[in-house]
Amino acid sequence: MIRSNCDTHLQGNPRNKVALLPGHSLMDWIRLGNSGADLTSVGGVLKDVTEDELAEHGSVENAWIALRGKVYNLAPYMNFHPGGVPELVKGIGKDATKLFTEIHPWVNYESILQKCLVGRLVRSKSSATTDDFEKAFFEKLTPSMKANDTEGVEELEEGCREESVFESEIKMCWCQTTQVVKFVFQCKVSSPQILVTLRPDYRLRILIRVKKKLHVFSFTLEKKVLWPCFISVNTDTGRVELEFTKKEEGFWRSYGSDEKDHGIVAASVDEIEAYHKARIISIKQVTHNVRTFVFKFVEKVLMWVPVGHDVRLKGTIEGMECAKQYTPIPPYLPHGEPTVKHWHQDYICFMVKYYSEGALTPYLFGKREQDIVEIGGMNGTFNVRKLSRVKDLYLIAAGSGLSPMLRLLVWAVAKKDQIKRLKLLFVNRYEEDIIWKNELDQLAKKEKWFNVSYCLSQPNSSWTGLRGRVDSKMLDDFLSIAVDDTNDFPAFFISACGPIKFAEMIQE
Repeated sequence: MIRSNCDTHLQGNPRNKVALLPGHSLMDWIRLGNSGADLTSVGGVLKDVTEDELAEHGSVENAWIALRGKVYNLAPYMNFHPGGVPELVKGIGKDATKLFTEIHPWVNYESILQKCLVGRLVRSKSSATTDDFEKAFFEKLTPSMKANDTEGVEELEEGCREESVFESEIKMCWCQTTQVVKFVFQCKVSSPQILVTLRPDYRLRILIRVKKKLHVFSFTLEKKVLWPCFISVNTDTGRVELEFTKKEEGFWRSYGSDEKDHGIVAASVDEIEAYHKARIISIKQVTHNVRTFVFKFVEKVLMWVPVGHDVRLKGTIEGMECAKQYTPIPPYLPHGEPTVKHWHQDYICFMVKYYSEGALTPYLFGKREQDIVEIGGMNGTFNVRKLSRVKDLYLIAAGSGLSPMLRLLVWAVAKKDQIKRLKLLFVNRYEEDIIWKNELDQLAKKEKWFNVSYCLSQPNSSWTGLRGRVDSKMLDDFLSIAVDDTNDFPAFFISACGPIKFAEMIQE
C-alpha cells in the first residue's frame, strides 16, 4: 500500500496577500499620519464610545473598530492594509480584540493606528470584562492605600502573585566540575523558546516558554562565570542544558540563592516577549537586494529560537514604531564559510530582503555596523519533533522564503542517519536573485543525499535549469514520496515558504 498522507508546513508573507495601490505602502501611511490630516473622524477630540455607537460604524466608508478597550477609525486605513479590505471588514463595528490577536498577535497596532484613535470603549454593565472589574476593584481602594500605604500595596500585589502563578512542572538540576557549572531542564516539548539573561550582579534568569506557559528560573550565582554560556537543546527529548565556564576554578557549595519567583509559571508571557537592544556586528551583501545582519545583544542576553520560529525586529520611523518578523538563520551551512569569523551563541543572524515600498527594510538597509536595533519576542508553534519519523524531507522556497528552510537544512544534515532524502526546490525570478547558491551547491556536492533544483520564472537564454512557474507537473517531478507501511506516521514532510499566493498554490 502506498501511503498518500503527508505533513505539510506552509508559510507566507502577509505583505503580498493583496496588491496595494500605488501610494499605499506603510511609508505612505506614516506620511499621511504625520501630514496633520484628521484621521479620527471626530476632530481629534477623544470620546467615550458605547457598544451601540460602535455598532453604527460598521461600513467600509464609516468603519470603527475596538481593540483592547480603545476605539479606532479604520476608514482611512482600509486601502493601506496588506491583508486587504475584506479582512478588516470582519472586525469593524465591534470589539475585534480576539479576532485580531488570533491573526496578528505580534503587530503593533497601537503605533500603526495611533493617529486614528477615536477614544475608549465604554461597555454596558451586562458585558463588563475582567479588565473592567479590575479597574472598578482598584478604584475602591482607600485614598491612603492608593497613595501612602505602600506596604498594603505590596501585600496586595504579593497576594495576586500567589493566586496567578503556580509551581513549574519543569524541574532544574545542576552539576559541576572545577571548571564549569551546568544547569539541566527536562521539557515535555522538544522545541521550547528560551531566553537567558545574566545581570551585572550575576543574577541569572532563565525563561522557558512551552506552548502558552512561561517557566521562570531565577537565582544569584554562587560565584562569577564567563559569558556567553553554551546552550544545547535535544530536539528528540526536550532536554535543555546551559553550561557556564567558571571565572575561577574550584567547586561551589551550591549553585546560588533563589529569587522569589524561581521555579514558577508566570502569570503572563510578557517578559519573554520584551524587546532587547542589539548591536549590528556584521552586514554582508548576499545578492543585489538581500543582506545578512548579525547582531549581538548589548546586555548579556541569549535567545534560543526553535527551528521554524521567528522573532521581531523593531525600529522607530518618522515617529512610528514599526516591527516585522524575521526567521533567524544559521551563520553558515555545513561545509560553507561562516558569516562572521568567530561565532558566539549570543549572536543572532537574519537574512533581509529589501522592499522599496516597505518601512522596516529601508530602515535596516540604512543601518551600519555598530548601530543598535531592538529585537523582540519569539513567535511560532512548529515543533521539530513531528519530524521524528520522517525519512524524506522536501523543501520548496520562493525568494527570501529560503530563510526558514536553512535551519531545517542544518537540522537534517545533523540527522543524516534518519533522513534518507533531502530535496530543495528554490524558485526565483532571475538568476541574480538566487540566495546562497554557492553554499547550496557546495552542500549538495558534499552531501550526496541532498539535491537542490533551481527554477527561474524569467531566465536568460543561457539558463539550463528549470523554467517557468511552479505547476503540478514540476511538483510531481520534484516529489518522489517514500513508502512506509511500518507505522501511522508520515514517512515524508513537505515544507513550503514564500508569498501567500505561492504557498496557496503549492498547497493546492
